[in-house]
Amino acid sequence: MPYQYSSPSAVNRSGYTIINESETTDKPPRFQSSIVKYLLYFIAITCVVIVGSVSLSNKTSTSVESSSTTSSYYYDYVDDNIRGSDDNPDEEDNEDVDSNDDPVVESTIAFTVKRKDYDLLSFFSKKRPKTIKYHHLSAYKGLVEPYTYTELYLYDFKASDDGYVYEYEICNDKNSVNIYGDDILCVNGEYHSDDDIVAAYVECSPFDTLSITVYEKLDNVIVSSTTGTLLCQYVRREIRSLTDNDLQETMDAMHELWVTSEDEGQELYGEDYHSQVYFTEAHTFNAGQIDADHIHEGLGFLPQHIKITNMFEKAMQAVNPSVSLFYWDYTIETETNVKIGDSPMFTADTFGTLNFPADNYWGWTYSNDSIEDAAIPDGRWSHTTADLSNKYDLSNSFGYLRGPWNFNPSPYISRFSISTTALPSCKNYAEWLYVANYTEFLDYSSHEPHATTHGALGSIFGCDLFIPLLDAGLLKDLDSLHSTCKKWGFYMKDFYRSNLIYPSNDCTVTSLDYDGTDCSVGCPTDEELLEELSEDILNQVRKTSVPQGFDDWDSWRDWLCDGDAYKVFVGDHLESSSPSDPSFWPIHPNLERLYQLRLMAGGFDDYTWPLDAESVCNAYLCVEVDIAPNTFDYYDQCCYGHFENDQLLDFVNGDVNNGYGETNRETLDSTDPTSSTYSVNYIYDDLTFSHCEDYDFEDIAATLYDDLYN
Repeated sequence: MPYQYSSPSAVNRSGYTIINESETTDKPPRFQSSIVKYLLYFIAITCVVIVGSVSLSNKTSTSVESSSTTSSYYYDYVDDNIRGSDDNPDEEDNEDVDSNDDPVVESTIAFTVKRKDYDLLSFFSKKRPKTIKYHHLSAYKGLVEPYTYTELYLYDFKASDDGYVYEYEICNDKNSVNIYGDDILCVNGEYHSDDDIVAAYVECSPFDTLSITVYEKLDNVIVSSTTGTLLCQYVRREIRSLTDNDLQETMDAMHELWVTSEDEGQELYGEDYHSQVYFTEAHTFNAGQIDADHIHEGLGFLPQHIKITNMFEKAMQAVNPSVSLFYWDYTIETETNVKIGDSPMFTADTFGTLNFPADNYWGWTYSNDSIEDAAIPDGRWSHTTADLSNKYDLSNSFGYLRGPWNFNPSPYISRFSISTTALPSCKNYAEWLYVANYTEFLDYSSHEPHATTHGALGSIFGCDLFIPLLDAGLLKDLDSLHSTCKKWGFYMKDFYRSNLIYPSNDCTVTSLDYDGTDCSVGCPTDEELLEELSEDILNQVRKTSVPQGFDDWDSWRDWLCDGDAYKVFVGDHLESSSPSDPSFWPIHPNLERLYQLRLMAGGFDDYTWPLDAESVCNAYLCVEVDIAPNTFDYYDQCCYGHFENDQLLDFVNGDVNNGYGETNRETLDSTDPTSSTYSVNYIYDDLTFSHCEDYDFEDIAATLYDDLYN
């Protein structure tokens, strides 16, 4: 059954039903008819002389705070936005009306708007940081979020018990129809007090401009009015900031991508819809190639993940145009000492609760745990299955759309979660914010601010299978065993990228127990290549993990090729198919927040992107199997995806020789908050990281800005 989006407009959309709910179907009343309006205007002529002086007196007595009382890092937003400034075109809105216009006194009503049930965005508050701002918002009185209820917000409010009421009308200046083809009418709301507001339901698309007229009424007579311009844009919020209803609406829209196929979804929801398989294929095709990882391990990591995330969000919005992708600021868990299993990200109402191993020291083992217990246990995604690889020649040995080096036989999305793995911290983010070199900043994004999040959720299964290696003298001690096991998934990936192992094609599964799989790691038969594999194992495992004087690397190779090595594997969060786990998607927007904050803090002296392969990715030497299958060399393809003008590999057509979508430079330019050409469909609700007690990100940003420009 297709997802059913609850809209205040009771209209059948193409292919699915709109459900009417009593609390959402009552639109705010239309503004009074023209006859009544002009009658009120006539009355206003006789009243304005009497009440005008009272109105002006009240305005003066309740004026907003002077900017002189603010910190040097803040300024009086009301002064800047309402009373006019060089970069605020709405200054002209406050001129006196012509004598031929409606007889209403045009005045300065200090106002903005906000989404119902949410706090006012700091970018439009009375006092906001000088540094932390979106440049393109400076031209607008406020921001309206698509297909949501909008409330008037007054900086200078006269109490309703004094007889003042404010009515407002919002009209879409850009479009006359909504995304469904329905006529868009002007919508109206009322403001009696902070606790008595009739919100206006606004249908708009990102970057639509909307006009707003605010009428100030005293004893039901219009005594003044103000006009302004609003911008329509989505707002991404932290998961804890969403109302319960909005969180569930967002989760439902996201879940639809897991239960509705590509073809069915596009028929129901339009061309922006894509199923989760589409996105898992996109990520796997770019991250699972044998030559290199084209979206990790290099400068392209951040822009490439912004691209994929934004496509995913648009697919959600095709299902429900009122939602946006929330972000998960995992530094909150670290700062407040909340274990990952207690995070709001992992409940039955969100992405499913987490299971943990019986023994934290050993992690997930055959002796203590079950592979099946790593499946998502509850909620919408309960026991969600792994996708089969039907499109590309990229699968693991059991036919699943997983990294070819990952021999996970489970039919379910697997989380080998570990509660002892530390999530990124405020310290990691503060250190990242201080990185002044542009390329170093991009490179840093994939490491401390990000990597352990996937590690805590993916981790590894089967460390107890290294015990026979310890007993045989192939490992030095227990610490070496655990160190080697934790990195085994990365070692296997490197063996694969050296073209020294490959998936087997004759593996079978009868159960997920130790004896339930029959498989082996594909290894070369050529003696010279086998020697290379032994040498590669030496380089990966390193002599620090083996007893002093150890040189029996052929025994390691035998265990890899003919022993239990294939039974040690990572969870889906820690390999190329990570988007198949729905909890993947709120992670990377948190990185984009910090990138935007760095740009707000003055950015970088030099935005030059390196041209040499060694400076843009880790795998600047790689194997090209079609050219020289066992030779590492510089090839054009090695670092593709990490240069400035690279795109994603064309996952749509399965073509590694062509790109798809925006370039890295286009993506990073589109999300630059200091640019008037900012073009992504969203902003972030907050970039201050105010929960970080030991790091004042506002202060850091202001200091960095001053250092660059003062």
